[in-house]
Amino acid sequence: MILKPSSMPLRAPIVVVGSGPAGIAVARALEARRLPCWVLEAGQDVPLAAVERDLEIVNEGHRLTGATLARTRQIGGGLNLWGGQLALPRHDESAATGDAPAGWPIDLSEIWRRAPAAAELLGQSITMDLSQETSLLPARESLSAYGMELVTTAWLKEPKLPRRIWKAIENSELINLVQGALVTGLRTDTNGTTIGLVFHGDDGVVRQIATGTIVLTCGALETSRLLMLPVGEHRAPWGNLNWLGRGFCEHLDAAVGTFAPRNEKALLDIFDPVIIGKTRYSCKTFSQEIIREQDRNYRLSAAGMLTLPGNTRNALAEVRMLANALSPRAGSREFLGLMRAGRAASAQALPLAWRYLRHKRIATMLRGAASLRVSLEQPVRFKSRIQLAETCDSAGVPQIRLNWIRGEAEGIAFRAKAIRIRNWAHTSGAAEVAIDPMLIEDPTGFAMQADEGLHHCGGARMAIGPADGVVDTDLAVFGTRGLYCCGSATFPRLGFANPTFSAVALADRLAEHLANKQT
Repeated sequence: MILKPSSMPLRAPIVVVGSGPAGIAVARALEARRLPCWVLEAGQDVPLAAVERDLEIVNEGHRLTGATLARTRQIGGGLNLWGGQLALPRHDESAATGDAPAGWPIDLSEIWRRAPAAAELLGQSITMDLSQETSLLPARESLSAYGMELVTTAWLKEPKLPRRIWKAIENSELINLVQGALVTGLRTDTNGTTIGLVFHGDDGVVRQIATGTIVLTCGALETSRLLMLPVGEHRAPWGNLNWLGRGFCEHLDAAVGTFAPRNEKALLDIFDPVIIGKTRYSCKTFSQEIIREQDRNYRLSAAGMLTLPGNTRNALAEVRMLANALSPRAGSREFLGLMRAGRAASAQALPLAWRYLRHKRIATMLRGAASLRVSLEQPVRFKSRIQLAETCDSAGVPQIRLNWIRGEAEGIAFRAKAIRIRNWAHTSGAAEVAIDPMLIEDPTGFAMQADEGLHHCGGARMAIGPADGVVDTDLAVFGTRGLYCCGSATFPRLGFANPTFSAVALADRLAEHLANKQT
């Protein structure tokens, strides 16, 4: 059911904060296990123009434009901004990077084996493992000698979730989605047991709800902010965790060079999208570039893809898909409602549409020179930090202050990836590659100018013990009982993949854990 704040009871067994992909996935996975839950969403069915100001942050380090561009407050959360690209972490991305004391504390096969369930939670059936697909074998063999692999990312046919899924949520007796409910504080007792939360309703009433289980699924920035707010008259039991709010990272995207095709077939064998089982997959080259900092060595994942200046048709197709994703969730019949949604969404839609047009993300045919675009994960840095600002939003809650750090490591990895692909292209005769001169001469400066990937990660990282993270392997916050985080905030590192599918897989895993606790 979709309800107003006034319908919220004084007590609820499980409360999920945020209705983005992780929040909806947790709710649907709990429903499948016959567990009721309440989902609190700060926004409404359409985005409100005033919300953009409340999403602004105080930038202390490198400016994060994605604080407003990649976040929204409305039913569906980030699903409204997501293009629907699916990928899972690779098994060789489990190690620590940068300052991180450790990498993933769970076997990543736990995420992989939940891929079918994750796809179902998103309302679709998609095959993620194409390792046995024979049509891709020649491309894989061509790349292997250069330390690269071919990876594929799947595209959802309906990135905003099929309407049948939203209809099922509206009719559900176990999922209660409350719109216009901005959570502004958590509550625990002095023993660290979760006892409730406070939220501001869009009707102007502040309510306190008693609950034994809270799941934060509101994104890396917002999850960290909620964990840093006061929990009452006593100190938060997790307030002394060293990694709380730390380790924020992003994907960096940049065009690292140009291709002058010599063998179009060889290029398209690698980079052309494929259709397998009615699903479209983008093809990219994957490698891990070695970074040496002080006395440590670690690897950063990088994915390369071809973008084409003449590929207007597919770029426009991506804009159409984006426009569909930014439209009202269930198709309002009221003209004024549509106008309000369009006006409020335009601030996000136009910059995102420009990204799709400028990058021309899908290739189908070569027309002269092409561009090599690389998406790169950042190392985890202890000083890349989310904190509370002295300024407040319209609800009187402290805004986010972010010290986002970019550095030499990213530039080194960008350059190494570009050289690796150039060596393959020259030796195979596929193309002549000209690497951006700035990347060769000043890799750090190049990395500072790279685009954001709009994939926020960290702040509540998963770890074996409290010295190395914020949540344990069950996603429970250290130092308390009944408080969980789910989503990319908990990732110990970002890897190469769009984080959404992994977050949904972890949501299914968390729901299983909560169901087992009930029995």
